[in-house]
Amino acid sequence: MLRTYIIQSTDYSDLCDYFIFYDPVHFWCQARLHRRRKTMAGCALMAGVILLYLIVIMRQNAYVAADDVSDTTKQLYFVKSYKCINNTCVVSKLSSIEKENNGVDGSLDVCRLTCGRYGSLWPKPSVDTTIRNSIIEFGIDNVKFDTSKMADQLSREYMSEASQVFISSLKILCIPNCVSNAITSIISITTSNPFDYIKLTTNESYSLKINTEGNSLFINIEAKTVYGARNGLETLRQLVATYGSSLSEKKLVMASDVQISDRPMYAYRGFMLDTARHYFPMSTIKRHIDAMAHSKLNVFHWHATDSHSFPLDLPSAPLMSKYGAYSPDEKYSFQEIKDLLRYILCIMYT
Repeated sequence: MLRTYIIQSTDYSDLCDYFIFYDPVHFWCQARLHRRRKTMAGCALMAGVILLYLIVIMRQNAYVAADDVSDTTKQLYFVKSYKCINNTCVVSKLSSIEKENNGVDGSLDVCRLTCGRYGSLWPKPSVDTTIRNSIIEFGIDNVKFDTSKMADQLSREYMSEASQVFISSLKILCIPNCVSNAITSIISITTSNPFDYIKLTTNESYSLKINTEGNSLFINIEAKTVYGARNGLETLRQLVATYGSSLSEKKLVMASDVQISDRPMYAYRGFMLDTARHYFPMSTIKRHIDAMAHSKLNVFHWHATDSHSFPLDLPSAPLMSKYGAYSPDEKYSFQEIKDLLRYILCIMYT
């Protein structure tokens, strides 16, 4: 028995979802539903592709945003930069991706080398000083001394030990290490008077010239006596500085265009250390000697004994230190005294 439906609407697609037709109408609805399923499957596939594409784009944008944040964080580092303005090293803050400024302009010591008339020299030379704004890198391994023009053998021996002290001071600057450099530094020292112990009338004047030729750095020190040459060597030491990271290899630099003529303002330039009333370890005494040498002092007054204590352990009077020292640990052995005197002669004069 066939059923008959009266359909008022002309849109048969909705009726296919609710009624089952027979004969031609039935097959027409089945075809319609099949096409709809294919269309829905295609739409779902397209939606999946679009969703995947959006996920990829969002991830790329997230990575770019993370890189931007990282770059922004790196740019937040502010490092110090020094520049000589009106004879004064002025500091400024620069943005950098590094935590510290390892360049030449990041070192205050390098800036002070050539800033102002006297640079970093102390005491100030008293005759004539010309320090131009020029520095050069050099290596500690290529520093050579030429003492062939010194007056006698004793002068050469004295300056040989003084040169070792000079190299040791450069190594201290280089802690933990300095990079090697192909520049050869030749320090030529000339004296005219034979070696003699220092007196108040000793000539301690000197002249110092520094210039470069190709891959060589020439330093000429001329003096009447070894003590003047020693002053010139100390001035040269003050014209050297380092820059770079303190955690890695540093670089040595020297003022490369210098002409200095100098002589002491006073013949007696001394310092007294009283160890009779207050005991100082030998290392502390040597540290004072180093400071005196850097300031070009020439007399060390060691007030070693007094009524308060007698810390000198002398073979000729062994009981004096035994009963006169503050304690067995607060006295100076005979060997320590001899070493100190030799150290003073090499670092200073007397």
